[in-house]
Amino acid sequence: MDRPTPTAEILDYIFPIIKESKIKVIIASGSHRKPNECELKVIFGNYYEFFKDKIIFHDAKDERSLKYLGKTKRGTEIFMNKIIFDFDKILVIGSIEPHYFAGFTGGRKAFLPGVSGYKTIEMNHKLALEDGALPLKLRGNPVHEDMEDAINFIDRKNVISFQVIYVPEKGIVDTSCGDIIDSFYTLIPVAEKIFSYKLKEKADILITKATPPLSRTLYQSHKAIENCVQGLKKGGIIILIAECEEGIGGKVFFEHIRSKTPDEVLEEVKSNFKLGFQKSGRFARVLKEYEVFVVSEIEGSLFGKSGIRVYKNVKDAVDDALKIKGSNSKIVYVPHGTEVVIL
Repeated sequence: MDRPTPTAEILDYIFPIIKESKIKVIIASGSHRKPNECELKVIFGNYYEFFKDKIIFHDAKDERSLKYLGKTKRGTEIFMNKIIFDFDKILVIGSIEPHYFAGFTGGRKAFLPGVSGYKTIEMNHKLALEDGALPLKLRGNPVHEDMEDAINFIDRKNVISFQVIYVPEKGIVDTSCGDIIDSFYTLIPVAEKIFSYKLKEKADILITKATPPLSRTLYQSHKAIENCVQGLKKGGIIILIAECEEGIGGKVFFEHIRSKTPDEVLEEVKSNFKLGFQKSGRFARVLKEYEVFVVSEIEGSLFGKSGIRVYKNVKDAVDDALKIKGSNSKIVYVPHGTEVVIL
């Protein structure tokens, strides 16, 4: 429920076409939990009653539901939910926006991680620690290229992909329908224009704000840092404004932040990678190259040995940043850091 695919709105257009077909709906949640009934009602809107008995929840850890298909060029073992091979046609609904290590959401992500096994997702997400795994980047991005390679294990002729670009304040601003790969790439130039901003000069101090629902935890609002850090000079200070009313979030992420230095996190991530380590590993790299201030209600002691400074208000954070970087520092403010990528 953290990504704004307007499924109910899309169904307004396609429901008359598909309602007479033999339909099952698979929730392509990857390794995430299945949505609850309240969330399903938001997803399906007025169509929930029609679809509620037709819903299948993908469980990445249910090995009995998976089929082994082979290995990608990077060696990722591809296990996918067998049910996708039981139907003549697969209709994929997705939205395209920046993703902090896969380049963009949408398209191929419906299959990997969407309906893939836990081991497959883990092997793919380990690539997030390699160079090139950046928001907006596709060519040379090992995560994206591995996901795209996984599509070769299904018959693309049987897949119809309906992709949209959705902006919360404006609604659906563009659409593309057709081949799972082509419909994705058709929208990328539009998404790049909408979701990115190139600075003339990198900042000494960059202030960014995480917006709901991603502002609930540091685990989620960390996306604002990933999206904006490319606009910061090396050794610069990034100030994240995030309520984090639910705390740090993410069990592994929390333990890494609380009990380890960035160097210790990176050592564990490299020697014993587990799914979820990509988040704390990438954050540890940021902490080694930049100073991170967080304006939040989170208790400062929870940040342990991470080196993160915690403030209760923005003024104090900015005052301290200026003392460190100097009064003539270039400051950039990004009010929607979880929605736009700064270059």
